[in-house]
Amino acid sequence: MVRYNGKVVESRAQFFAQIQRTPVAREVDITVWRKGQEVTLKATVIDAEEAETLTQASGPVERSISDQAVIRDIGITVQGLTLLQRTRGARGVLISGIHPEGQAARRGLRVGDMILEINNARVDQPADFYDKLIASATEQQTSLTVQRERQVYRVRPFARVRLPEQEE
Repeated sequence: MVRYNGKVVESRAQFFAQIQRTPVAREVDITVWRKGQEVTLKATVIDAEEAETLTQASGPVERSISDQAVIRDIGITVQGLTLLQRTRGARGVLISGIHPEGQAARRGLRVGDMILEINNARVDQPADFYDKLIASATEQQTSLTVQRERQVYRVRPFARVRLPEQEE
């Protein structure tokens, strides 16, 4: 970014401070670099809570019975990060629930931990997390990279989830 509402922006912190001082519903000019040229864009400042509503997914994805069994065995429920969390540099998905009988509880995961990766592949949305978890957990051990407060660590791999139709 080069300028916010005509004022030169020198840092990310300065940019966010300028946004916070701008009244809601005000239209501002934002000048950025694109392909080696300055381009001026128009933006309307909205309330953070309103932004959160606008960026939420359309709703939960329907999962098959076998997919639900995998999720139940691992025992993690996640939600997306808020716009404010992402704006502050957070990434991943937030653990919103741990089933006490699931593998996640036995690995010491907690509500509030952020899952950054599954098998070294970054996850940023709940649907992406569940898709990767289900694809991995029925085929192999599955590892997670987790952030708790400022500490990032790898969780001991979850055991492969065996579904009734996979039994030999």
